[in-house]
Amino acid sequence: LRECHFVLCFNFLIGCLYSFKKGILLMKQLISTLAKTITFTGFIASVIFAANPAQAVLISGVSVTSSKGSIDANNDVYHLTDQSGLSLPVSLGSTHDAVSNNTWLSNNAGGASGNLVFNLGQSYVLNQVGIWNYNGTTARGVQDFSIDASTDNISYSSVFGTTTLNQSGGTSTEASQLFNLNTTTAQYIRLNYTSNYGDGTFTGLSEVQFDGVAATAVPWETDALPIIGSTGLFTLGILTKRKLAKAKLSQF
Repeated sequence: LRECHFVLCFNFLIGCLYSFKKGILLMKQLISTLAKTITFTGFIASVIFAANPAQAVLISGVSVTSSKGSIDANNDVYHLTDQSGLSLPVSLGSTHDAVSNNTWLSNNAGGASGNLVFNLGQSYVLNQVGIWNYNGTTARGVQDFSIDASTDNISYSSVFGTTTLNQSGGTSTEASQLFNLNTTTAQYIRLNYTSNYGDGTFTGLSEVQFDGVAATAVPWETDALPIIGSTGLFTLGILTKRKLAKAKLSQF
């Protein structure tokens, strides 16, 4: 009877050890599969994020000042950035109406020249500027202009030199004219205008809008965090696979 008990206990012990060994082997297979999954996921994520950088968005909350002021409250300079008169949804591809109260006009005292300074609120890596020329009496629209940029509103550098802004067609669906800002990093943009299309009294514009990517974006808005995370997953997968390759399981 004792021998039977011994045999039964021995067989039970062998069964337990065998099951334990199979469990370890199964766990090893699961860890190996997980490591491969992590590695593959990290690789795919890094490729996706590298191929899809942060996209430029329309910059809101832009304020503007004019060296020539405005002729009255109805044609105040703030209309240049308040999106009044633009078709919805507002974008650089929006059209502008021909309502005078949705535009900016200044007097030509001293000539049809002056500047507009746009404060973007913070530094941006700028993509494009969309300009809608004055869409009322079209001879009042800006003709020649240039763009400068600054991070402090003190020291400015040229983005591009004298360029011609096309005369408006005077329609109620006037399209913007787009100009490349060459990924300039700036908080302030100065538009210098030197002529209009012949009006001797007033010069004006209808709207000015910018798009870009915040230069000081919070971490979850940047490209760096997802790339670092996916690279970390990739590295973790590689290290796990190497450790598994070196590990030696006890033989039972």
